Amino acid sequence: GLINEIGLKENQVYITSPVKYLPKRGTPSKSQIDHCREHFSEQIKIINPKILVLLGSTAIQAVLEEKVPIKSEHGKIVSKDGKTYFLTLHPAAGLRFPPLKKLLEEDFLKLKEII
Repeated sequence: GLINEIGLKENQVYITSPVKYLPKRGTPSKSQIDHCREHFSEQIKIINPKILVLLGSTAIQAVLEEKVPIKSEHGKIVSKDGKTYFLTLHPAAGLRFPPLKKLLEEDFLKLKEII
């Protein structure tokens, strides 16, 4: 996968979702996203990662508490509250829309340079 392709091993990363709800259709609601933020914040305090990779607009909204146009902002680094975040597309977008897969792969190459 993308993690291995940039030279990381799975035991070097922690994968979680800032939103624990998976609606039957669409994306989680704002209230679901807000509810999960507290639990996610506690996880991050314990893990204390060097960089958080936010995959897709729902993760970005959940963690940064703002909507970000991911198609134009992917591949960027954001600092907030003493943490470093790398914004990219959700892998499912790359599976559904092949041109986005190339963007996701390019973002992970940028991430490799950062770490």
